Amino acid sequence: MSEHVIRALEAVHRTGQKAYGFWGNHTATIDWCEDNYTHTQYIAEWYNTVSNIPFIALGLYGAYYSLVEIPSAMHRWRFAAPHFGIACVGLGSFIFHATLNWYAQVLLDEMPMIYVSSMVLYLVFAPTDGSGSLKLKIGIASVPLIITALYLRFPYPVIHQLCFAGIMLSIGYRLVGLIRNPKHNPDAIFDAKYYIITGAFMFILAFGIWNIDNTFCDFWTMTLSQALELQRFSTLPGSPAPPPSLITQITRNMDSLRTSILDIEVEAKGREEVRPLREQWERMRKMVEEQVKIDSLPPVREPTPPLPPSPPSSKRKASDDAIFQPYKDEPAPYEDGSPSHDDILLQQRQMMDDQDTHLDRLSSSIRNQRDISLQINDELEVHTGLLEALDHELDSTGDRLSRARRRLDHVARGAKDNGSAVAIGVLIFVLLILIIVFKT
Repeated sequence: MSEHVIRALEAVHRTGQKAYGFWGNHTATIDWCEDNYTHTQYIAEWYNTVSNIPFIALGLYGAYYSLVEIPSAMHRWRFAAPHFGIACVGLGSFIFHATLNWYAQVLLDEMPMIYVSSMVLYLVFAPTDGSGSLKLKIGIASVPLIITALYLRFPYPVIHQLCFAGIMLSIGYRLVGLIRNPKHNPDAIFDAKYYIITGAFMFILAFGIWNIDNTFCDFWTMTLSQALELQRFSTLPGSPAPPPSLITQITRNMDSLRTSILDIEVEAKGREEVRPLREQWERMRKMVEEQVKIDSLPPVREPTPPLPPSPPSSKRKASDDAIFQPYKDEPAPYEDGSPSHDDILLQQRQMMDDQDTHLDRLSSSIRNQRDISLQINDELEVHTGLLEALDHELDSTGDRLSRARRRLDHVARGAKDNGSAVAIGVLIFVLLILIIVFKT
């Protein structure tokens, strides 16, 4: 099956993101909100890649601990295998986020998640004192095989997400049933409940953050770029006034983000996970506060500590002293409000310093644009090289087709020249068959 038959979806590239790197073109059907190649040319998504290292380390440590500390050989491998599988998932996810390649996405990240979760599904359904039945083994082993065949034929990410969610729900349903019918000591049941509730909460929280990354990425990025554009209008000297449509769009986007953050805080009950969203929103608000009037986010409600007893205020005494001042016949000396020459020179010097600062910013912006132009030139050279290589391959393919056509013409001419002999041979063969049939 060719690549075009297997892959029914085109690669996904977010606006403004680099779609080509050291490992080639990005062919993955998912592109996350993180900027590509911000730290090194060898890793596309730095934080999404590096964050898999704890998964690899903890998975290997869990497998080693299970093999060393668990006395029963059967239970030893039951606990070691899923931990080693988690380490493999972390390694595959590391490669996928570093390359954004479609094969790494499917074969090293998404499918290993299905395989490891299917392994855990078998472990929770198999009896603790022995291996499961043959039907159970065949049934659960067929789950990842069917999902793999289905996903390779219809490579839509939502299919993988639904299948993975179904396996996780089945595991959770089975665990709840095991807890309701305990066969072990109460301490083990208490520990199991604690780990199940903690794991479910962390899974739901991660799922919510993952959806925020997918849902608000384009909206958040667009609002940030508009805020930067508005700030550039206000800082560069001699720049025209920003268009009203830009201010209106920024106001609408900031209000929408503000409402969404408040809703998330209500659902998360003011947890620390929402704090980065608040800080990012406040930074964007300060960038455009001179042109756009937007209310700040209300502070997070926290229990107020009891106030210490305040000392008696001396404000009233000071006001009484101000009232009973001794009377003076001489008025206060009149101060001339016009600025002196030194003040005027100081103001002019301050204005010149401000202009120098604006010119420095303009020069920095021009240098950045020059660097971007050089990067675009490099990318154009890379694309030119790719087009030349493609042209060379097309020429080679044309030559091979020409040779094949000449061979076919040669075979056709040979068949045409020997056509009469072949026909005579066929007729003789048919005649012999008829003679044999009629003689018998």
